[in-house]
Amino acid sequence: MNEKKHTPRGKFRLSFTLLFTLIALSACHIQPTGNSMNQYTQTAQSTFAITSWDETPFDEHEDGSKLSRASIVKSYEGSLSGQGTSEQLASYLPDGSGQFSAVERFRGSLDGRQGTFVLQHTGTFQNGTVQSIWKVVPGSATGDLAGLRGEIVFEAGHAPSYPIKFEYEIQE
Repeated sequence: MNEKKHTPRGKFRLSFTLLFTLIALSACHIQPTGNSMNQYTQTAQSTFAITSWDETPFDEHEDGSKLSRASIVKSYEGSLSGQGTSEQLASYLPDGSGQFSAVERFRGSLDGRQGTFVLQHTGTFQNGTVQSIWKVVPGSATGDLAGLRGEIVFEAGHAPSYPIKFEYEIQE
């Protein structure tokens, strides 16, 4: 008879929440075409570099699949200038591909306007390439960026820095 292992309640809730988040993400088809579904009035060209990545698996399976959590810090330069801090949950398949969801708080300036805002990331990774969509969380912008809405469609392999095009508008 197999003995069941009991999972602490908080860890179970996080795993359960992650499972449903990843199921919802798998239903999304991400097509980074560079054409926004929304018509934003402004475009910011920038680059970012990852300055810190601390990833820890919290559920691993013998086939190589796992669930992990990562704390990530980014440095942005260009029209979008400042720092982003994020928490990411990811599901890796045995072949190393997978899906992720993250939230990131950006602090800095956008085309000279100071403030903060939150980005919600959803994406996939496969064969060394990440495809994701980053959307501004409605109502999250502060300071001169209050009323900000927009998105970034991102696709890239590993590199020291990454170019992005942020399509946005600020509703005042």
